[in-house]
Amino acid sequence: MDIASQSNLAKKLGYLCVDRFLSDPLVVSSLHHCWISGWIDRWDRESEVRLNSQSPNTTVLLGILKGAGVIAQVDGKLTLSAEFRHALAYSDLLYAKLDFCRRILSDIESIGLWVEDPLEFQQHSKLFRSFDYGRCKGIDQESLQSAMQWVRLTTALTRYEAALFLDVVPWNRHQDWLDLGGNSGEFAIQICRQFVDLRATVMDLPAVCELGRKHVESYGMAHRIGFQSGDFVEDRLSGSLDLITFKSVLHDWPNEYAMLLLQKAWDHLPLGGRLVVLERVQIAGDEIPLGFGQAPVWMFWNHYRSPSFYESFVEEHLHANSQVQIIHADMPWMVLQIVKSSS
Repeated sequence: MDIASQSNLAKKLGYLCVDRFLSDPLVVSSLHHCWISGWIDRWDRESEVRLNSQSPNTTVLLGILKGAGVIAQVDGKLTLSAEFRHALAYSDLLYAKLDFCRRILSDIESIGLWVEDPLEFQQHSKLFRSFDYGRCKGIDQESLQSAMQWVRLTTALTRYEAALFLDVVPWNRHQDWLDLGGNSGEFAIQICRQFVDLRATVMDLPAVCELGRKHVESYGMAHRIGFQSGDFVEDRLSGSLDLITFKSVLHDWPNEYAMLLLQKAWDHLPLGGRLVVLERVQIAGDEIPLGFGQAPVWMFWNHYRSPSFYESFVEEHLHANSQVQIIHADMPWMVLQIVKSSS
């Protein structure tokens, strides 16, 4: 990678700076309290850290924030640090991670179970209960509330992750795109903004689509991004499509279902159509981000696959050639592309 490309990638990865301030549960809880109390906004606005009243434990709270690099002493007064102010440029992501991590604090107590028996851990984990897709099959208030717990986080993540894939997929060669498991439509929003001839359909669970329609409408993109509620396995894919993508979807499925979904998408594409898989992957020797703020990523570790799993499937079952590129972000991302040809 040349210097210009490295600089461009570093700029796209700027959002990862928020993880520095989500290092452990104590910092997450303290920062979350300050956030929902309106203090972070006030400290940013007034350029000084002041509390309305001197509570018994203010000294400890400020010590926690100072130790985490959230606040610093500058010219004799406490203020938000320059590094934290930089992270506030990604305030939507920072708060989404804060809120989600606070909800799964109790999972840390079961880290031994996560290490020894991941499947048993999933039965008790708040993280995995939050991502219980079976609770999102309706559009009643309970289903919408269940979906909202994780849609808010994945939307914020996708808002910044999308930039990683703008230059590696030839979006401008396609017009009709189906994003399977496209969540709130945030990925489609980010891509369609850059490629004006592209129209997108997001297929996901009913509750997710209901939230997604409102999200897309709020950005004035409903005329280019539609939603199709459905079950990936049971329902037929519809429409004339020349591009199908899976972003952060296939790791949620066992191997046999992941292969079934890939086959189903491939069969629906016409000649010249493109299938794209965007997934975090396991690569030997790569380090994993292990701060508490990255828990929603590393707790899924045993669900991620190696690139060879996908490459072997494409060769053996789709009888096609795949192109794989690895992008190093919070952890390695695989961009796998297959173009359907007559040969």
